Amino acid sequence: MKKKTIVMYVIAGVFILSAFSGFSSGSITGGVGCIVLAGVFGFLGYRSSSVKSVSQPAATPAATTDNSPVKEFYSFKLAGVTFNNDDGTSRQNILRAIHFKDAPFTDGVELGLNAYTYEGQPAYAVTADGQQVGNVPRDCIQYISDNFERIEAITHIEVYGGGRSQGGEKISYGAEVTLRLSAK
Repeated sequence: MKKKTIVMYVIAGVFILSAFSGFSSGSITGGVGCIVLAGVFGFLGYRSSSVKSVSQPAATPAATTDNSPVKEFYSFKLAGVTFNNDDGTSRQNILRAIHFKDAPFTDGVELGLNAYTYEGQPAYAVTADGQQVGNVPRDCIQYISDNFERIEAITHIEVYGGGRSQGGEKISYGAEVTLRLSAK
């Protein structure tokens, strides 16, 4: 469990205990206020713990218990996540919405991989609900090109970053995606 999640749950617990103190001293308003704050911090703790991480190494065959073909998974961090799209939308805003499950990503996200040519070389855009969020990094393009026909789906996106550093500088969002490939 993340440190942030634990802190949120502890704060929620403190407010629950304070609610009992408020009710026992006759302060109904104080008790209700503490319960509301406990609910808010509990929700924030739950929300921060609901982000799943993938620790799947690149191009790792998945274990199977039956005779089905072995699948491979390939993970990489996206490049170009700080750029704006051609229509002016910020990739950072899209990644933030995915991270916090804001609209239009409240019910999940449909991920895609689109091939195109950049400066005469193959390139691949990663999309979320049709909006570009980044690109396959240069050092992964050859692997993707060699195995493009085997790619079944982008099975996961992990968005990280955001917020501010200790020095107050804004931290950009980044993302790691995992591809599922059919057996060779």
